[in-house]
Amino acid sequence: FGKKLEGIARNSSTHAAGVVISADPLDDHVPVQNANDEGFVTQYDKDNIEELGLLKMDFLGLRTLTVMGDALKLIKANRGIDLDL
Repeated sequence: FGKKLEGIARNSSTHAAGVVISADPLDDHVPVQNANDEGFVTQYDKDNIEELGLLKMDFLGLRTLTVMGDALKLIKANRGIDLDL
């Protein structure tokens, strides 16, 4: 009986700084759940998100935040688009 339970999710959690990015509405690709004051969360894990070809970013590192800030400045300077993340 125990073999049947192997690999089954036993709990859920939310990544502190994980973000999934999609060109289309995210719920066109994965099930989402309202997480109250946290916004929405996917009901898929990071591996499934990547298998679907969606972009998964981890913004815990300060270097990542610096790169994102630089990218926003370059988009504004080169394309005239002001993005608010």
